[in-house]
Amino acid sequence: MRSGGGFSCLNVDEGGGLHLPSPLHRRYQYEVYSSLKPYEGKHHGLQRRYSTLYLQLPEGNEYIVKLAQEIVKGERSPLKKVHRMISFLRNNCKYSLNPKRDHTLPPLEDFLLHSREGYCEHFASAAALLLRGVGMPTRLVCGFVQGEWNPLGGYFMVRQRDAHAWIEAYLPGSGWLPFDPTPTGEGEGPIFLLTTFYRYFDFLKLKWSRYIIQYTHDDQLRILFALRRGVMGLRLFPDLLSLEKVKARGKNPQLPYILLAGTASLFAILLIFWGFKKTKKRAAINLVGKPPPEISFYLKILKVLSKKRIIKQASETPAEFARRVGQQGGDLYPTIARITNLYYRVRFGQIPLTHQEKEEMGKIIRDLKEKVSAPSPSGRN
Repeated sequence: MRSGGGFSCLNVDEGGGLHLPSPLHRRYQYEVYSSLKPYEGKHHGLQRRYSTLYLQLPEGNEYIVKLAQEIVKGERSPLKKVHRMISFLRNNCKYSLNPKRDHTLPPLEDFLLHSREGYCEHFASAAALLLRGVGMPTRLVCGFVQGEWNPLGGYFMVRQRDAHAWIEAYLPGSGWLPFDPTPTGEGEGPIFLLTTFYRYFDFLKLKWSRYIIQYTHDDQLRILFALRRGVMGLRLFPDLLSLEKVKARGKNPQLPYILLAGTASLFAILLIFWGFKKTKKRAAINLVGKPPPEISFYLKILKVLSKKRIIKQASETPAEFARRVGQQGGDLYPTIARITNLYYRVRFGQIPLTHQEKEEMGKIIRDLKEKVSAPSPSGRN
């Protein structure tokens, strides 16, 4: 892969992911070129410490190993083992955005052995752990699929519904190769008129965001320089070729009007810039406003936990935070693990909380608040 752009610093993590070390304060334009051909050169193998990392299995994994061995029984080729796992999941499990769920069982066990219904995260997680169960290093990948092409602006519309999860399996001699175990979702296509309307709507929204919301200092300079070149190219005095001619003809009666028009134009430009700044500021305030209501329960619980000095770091995912709390001991881990599972389901699975789950979250928040406000054994809060 080769990339280029005006970045002062660009980091590459152990998994090959690219990211900037700090938040963006300006808009960047960059180009990335990537070859889709499999790696054909000599492969040096996966380092031992990474191999161990990508072979990890959860506790109580006996059913995973047993099922995985049954699926690939008699097969020696690593690539064919992957295809067998994918075929098993696609043929025996059903894709659903609202799957059946037995909350008395772990989600993966329920998916593989009971409900056999789930969305992309269920399929990808199951495929990754099944392949690890037969000794194949595998990792979960989350991102977005291609999206829908918008011919009006010549770009792909990538939306929240295009979020997806798949796997990468490590094959000796080839390295990390991507595989998608999720079956293709079935359903009717969108109505043509609605699709056309949405394309126009998205195109206008993109232009609004580009030239109003994300209007930057560089844009201001570019327009000012363009105006400067335009003004310099105007022949405001077509008959006055030199200062001597101006003096010879005496005072130009049109000069006051020209100066007045120039002053008015400059004032209009400044007024437009001021309006853009105010619009951008209001948009920024809206962006950092209240979080989406569907995940507010998780943020409320984090706020309560912070009062007990149990703070989620910005660099931690919710799952990593729950795991760290569990490693530190205490009786809060089951509660935080339950909350984290619901958060992931709501945030990425687009499945809202049921009425019973909302009541459960409300009770958890009240109980945590009582624990925070209760005096400690030493008599201090």
